Amino acid sequence: MRLSLCLCLIFGAAACFSEPREAESLVDHQLWVEVGAADDPFEDRPAVVECSALAYGYDFIGEDSFEVDTGTCDYLTVAQPSLVAVESGDSLDFRLWHTGLSGPEGESHVAVTLGGELAWDIRISVPGESELISETLVSDFDVPVGAEVLFHIHNHGSNNYNLLDCKVTGS
Repeated sequence: MRLSLCLCLIFGAAACFSEPREAESLVDHQLWVEVGAADDPFEDRPAVVECSALAYGYDFIGEDSFEVDTGTCDYLTVAQPSLVAVESGDSLDFRLWHTGLSGPEGESHVAVTLGGELAWDIRISVPGESELISETLVSDFDVPVGAEVLFHIHNHGSNNYNLLDCKVTGS
């Protein structure tokens, strides 16, 4: 519980003047590490994963991002420890940009888990136009600093995805 909330409970609503904390990144895009099959919780993992280590990594595209080129990486789950805590009621902000999507008709799967909780889960139609996807959700769980954050992508076709934001804003 935040100190301001504790003071509100002790001294009443008149003592509550705290402002929500600024948006903070849950991740550092330079720290992602690939997760092996034994530790990957996503059920759509194919029996054979085709993923070159050169197909993903940190990229600066006017801002920091984590890029995945699905032309040489059809499935990837990466992990890192959370840089900040998340409390139930906090806003979770996600932004993902992708190029025009080519390939046979179907869908790609993008997801983020925080401390084992599914925080963001989207399906994107393939083929499709390039797009910036921005979504804000309200967390219904707590996650301590250092909890595992997973970013997952499963796609067919030769496409590029950039995870831009994975942020938390206090309530």
